[in-house]
Amino acid sequence: DAPHYRQGLRMTKLFKDPFLPWPNITWAITVDDLFAGLIDPDAPNVMLLTNMSISPSQWPAGGLTINQSTVVSSWPGRLTYIDWQQATGVITIAPGATLTLRNR
Repeated sequence: DAPHYRQGLRMTKLFKDPFLPWPNITWAITVDDLFAGLIDPDAPNVMLLTNMSISPSQWPAGGLTINQSTVVSSWPGRLTYIDWQQATGVITIAPGATLTLRNR
């Protein structure tokens, strides 16, 4: 029932040992892509394709709330980083949700 562009990729066809069976992925190239992926209820997986540095002024007023379990991962074999620039209190994780950061 989901539109074609929301179908996502079947990670089991791409990688030998996926962390999760990923039905949908947000491909993050920019900070805005990362933010969108963290709050998108239809894409519980965010794949970082570039290094990111998030300045305090880039965070939305009031921060972000993650309402579902989300995995943020680098592209396999490519180590990427997120520089939070010592930001605190900018992400709220709702009860029952988790945020997993992995870098392989």
